[in-house]
Amino acid sequence: MSGPVTIHVPENRLAKLLRTPGGKPVAEAMADAKQGLEGLQGDCMADLDKMLVTAETIVARAQGQFDPKVSAELYAT
Repeated sequence: MSGPVTIHVPENRLAKLLRTPGGKPVAEAMADAKQGLEGLQGDCMADLDKMLVTAETIVARAQGQFDPKVSAELYAT
């Protein structure tokens, strides 16, 4: 049994929004995004530093040899 084929193409809401007049100019939106990311940089670097210390501590336990338990803990971290 076969019937008619219906092709459904969902509306691309982002494209529609981008084509709608008004809102911030691209340059202003990019400047705002850059400022927002710069505001997060300090916190992100602090988190990365903590993660690096943790990872180095875990890896040091392997003493240069492959250890599946250390590897699993490192990947879980």
